[in-house]
Amino acid sequence: MCLFLQPSKSGLAALMLLASIGSGFAVTNTLIANDCGFYNSVGRHSKLDGSPSFGGATGATFNYSIGTIDEGPPFGPPGSPPDVFRKNYFTFILTNVTPGSITSGTLKLFLPPTGFSNSTPAALTYKLYGLVVSNAADMSAQATSLKAVHSPFVGAELTEATNLFAKITSTKTIPIPPFGTAVVSPAAAGTMLTIPLSPFGVGYFNLYAGGEVVLGGELDGLATIGPPDDTPIFLFGFTSPVIPGVVAWDMSSVTPTPTPELELIVTDPTLSILSTNAGEAVISWTPATPGFVLQETLSLAPTDWTNSPSGSTNPVTVPASLATKFYRVTKP
Repeated sequence: MCLFLQPSKSGLAALMLLASIGSGFAVTNTLIANDCGFYNSVGRHSKLDGSPSFGGATGATFNYSIGTIDEGPPFGPPGSPPDVFRKNYFTFILTNVTPGSITSGTLKLFLPPTGFSNSTPAALTYKLYGLVVSNAADMSAQATSLKAVHSPFVGAELTEATNLFAKITSTKTIPIPPFGTAVVSPAAAGTMLTIPLSPFGVGYFNLYAGGEVVLGGELDGLATIGPPDDTPIFLFGFTSPVIPGVVAWDMSSVTPTPTPELELIVTDPTLSILSTNAGEAVISWTPATPGFVLQETLSLAPTDWTNSPSGSTNPVTVPASLATKFYRVTKP
């Protein structure tokens, strides 16, 4: 957006909107998942895949398999039912994204060649949700808990892990429509799935942008606990990373997995000028998306845009008694 500032005889600024190109300009932010994994109803979670209690290696970076999968010992705590429903999660750092600036988005997840399993050839429906939290600080605290290794042999930690399972995708309890949906067939194995965010998903990210945001997912129609030794039904199986020299469970079926990505389309800011009674004008832009700077030029024929002395300062007060000047905001 470009604005035109011209002094008037009274010393107050005569302000004119010269042109607006904001409606056709947007920025694509590609964010790599800060963390991801799974939890289930008995406290089993992906961070145990490489914990000292399970092979002596460091905690897994990610394994976002989801569905009804064998979770009996030795994978789960003693007494665990053999088939338990998993939910997965993803955390993204949105510190450089301004709340309210997101217009659309897409989550990209890799489905390994062996990552689809169903007792029938039917497609599986994967749905995205979020967390119900009271504020941004609570969201950050939940993200920290999700990324921790909770021991299955310590009662308090097992309870915490079980509670985290309940919190993932807990927006269903309101209920509201999913934040995104993908109908996945066996033919998608070995490809990157793209899941567009619904308006509710966009609204969720707009609400908590500026900090760490958790996105959760589940398979539609599965029970929390399945029949013993039932045929596994899952998506994103074998998404554990292959780390040379690290002891872990049998990784023979694992394909190196690209880290999940979140693409957000962010609108450009809207520039405005407000005159004052003191022979000055206040220039500001909304939303205050990080990375944008104010530029100015004395002429549009030809143009010679230069960074204003204020740079990224927003808002900024400028004299309204100088020569005619044009302003715009841009992201270098």
